Amino acid sequence: MKVHVYVGSADANPGQKERWVGYFIRMGDHKVFNAWNINETYHKSILIALVEALDRFNRPAEIVIHIQDVWVATMIEKNAETWQFNGWENRDHKKIKNWEYWQRAYNKLQVLKFKGELPTFEGLTKEEHADVMHYIRLKQGQEG
Repeated sequence: MKVHVYVGSADANPGQKERWVGYFIRMGDHKVFNAWNINETYHKSILIALVEALDRFNRPAEIVIHIQDVWVATMIEKNAETWQFNGWENRDHKKIKNWEYWQRAYNKLQVLKFKGELPTFEGLTKEEHADVMHYIRLKQGQEG
């Protein structure tokens, strides 16, 4: 059975640092959700939420990860393996920004033997997108 992991933020404004971010995991009728307030850039907050979601898994699974942030999804799909091979350094031999989180996400995906899909939120149905945003905003309203 496929496990769907949705990672997103209530605010995708890149100029704003404080935002609510979270994940929603669905396997059949079983659902797990977590969201929190974070004071980070949009990309880093999505990356942190992805790592937190992946940390919930302790064995390989057929996972479909839906990421709101197209840039983070693209970096994982196209650059993470190269970054890992190069010791998380760029062409100038400097550590890439947020390398610890990229490393954690990449390593966890390897442990989980991730061979699934990594679509963005663009592929979600209106109902799926509404569910994810509802849970994040619900948590925001409870604690914010």
